[in-house]
Amino acid sequence: MTTALRPTATAAARVADAVRTYGVGDTEVRALDGVSVGFPAGRFTAVMGPSGSASPP
Repeated sequence: MTTALRPTATAAARVADAVRTYGVGDTEVRALDGVSVGFPAGRFTAVMGPSGSASPP
């Protein structure tokens, strides 16, 4: 489910154009490529992924 923040909504946190790359050369993986997200104040938001997905290599 995607919910866009209204321009006047108060955001508890926002991220704009996030990029995250793991590895080098032929093993390089772009995990995030220009991701933008806002988390509205007063709402519970969970960000989930597979076990170990947030662990650094």
